[in-house]
Amino acid sequence: MTGDNGSGRTEQSAKTSGTSRSTQVGRDQYRDQINNYGPAPSVITLIVALVIVAVVAITVWTGAWHSGASVEPTPGPATPTRPAPAPEKSRTPSTEPSPTPAAKKPAGTVPDGYLGTWEGEFTKPGEKATTLRRIVIRKGAVGAEIADVLTSSEDSLCQSNGTLVSAGTLLVVAPKLTSGIPSDLCTASGDITLRRHGNTGITWKSEGTTVTLHRPASAARTIPAQFLGTWTAQDGNDPTSSVRMTINQGTPGSARAEFVWEGDAHHCEGFSVLASISDVLRFSPETVTKSEPERFCAQTPTRIMSPPQGDTTHVEWVAPSDGSAPRAFTFNRID
Repeated sequence: MTGDNGSGRTEQSAKTSGTSRSTQVGRDQYRDQINNYGPAPSVITLIVALVIVAVVAITVWTGAWHSGASVEPTPGPATPTRPAPAPEKSRTPSTEPSPTPAAKKPAGTVPDGYLGTWEGEFTKPGEKATTLRRIVIRKGAVGAEIADVLTSSEDSLCQSNGTLVSAGTLLVVAPKLTSGIPSDLCTASGDITLRRHGNTGITWKSEGTTVTLHRPASAARTIPAQFLGTWTAQDGNDPTSSVRMTINQGTPGSARAEFVWEGDAHHCEGFSVLASISDVLRFSPETVTKSEPERFCAQTPTRIMSPPQGDTTHVEWVAPSDGSAPRAFTFNRID
């Protein structure tokens, strides 16, 4: 029995010794593996590796995009395209002739029988003073200024240019106001219709008024020499007052008679514009240019100058509308 137990302990000891050696050998091998290859990778190491791989992939993809490499975009909905317009058909030039515009009718012109100067006087209803109409007609076509128009009344002188509206059996003239003495009493009038009656006269119709005009008795276009010069007269209403009148050469609408009134307590200056030349001279109302005292001198009405008899002439204001007697002056030539 003793011999068997010793033998058993020997076998057990041998097994234990063998196991210890195997364990030691395993440890030695593991130590060698660590020395050769390092420790086994951890989870953090794996995550770092994945991040690095992702960064590299993004870098490569971005470089390819900027370098023009083909990158397939995600396909979206198809955009409809418009069909190309059909080419226009070439147009063949028309061989038909263009229509010829209708020939314009020649514009009307003033007949010769109307040419020249025409004058006439009339009295407006309810007035005693006469009004003078004067028109000088020139050659011209429709649309042209062919007339100088003048109207002289007791207290005004109005002048216009007349444009030809139509010409035929009748002449129609549209006047345009150019000046007035005084200006506040002159207004633009409507069209003037003229009709010729043989060689003796024409009828003027405008704004309900009809006047027969004739050629003036005097063919003079400027003031006859006998009227020219300086004349003086006494004021019959004031023995201390006198008036000096100077007639200057010119034509109706422009020539002037200048007046200077002198008295013990006043000094007045003014002028009148020539309205017409016939056997007498007709002048506009006087326009005051200087008054001493101020506002003392007033505008005086239209006046008529008779032909001089030697060195004496007679000047009369037209009959006032109020029915009072017109004032009259006898002038003597001093120059």
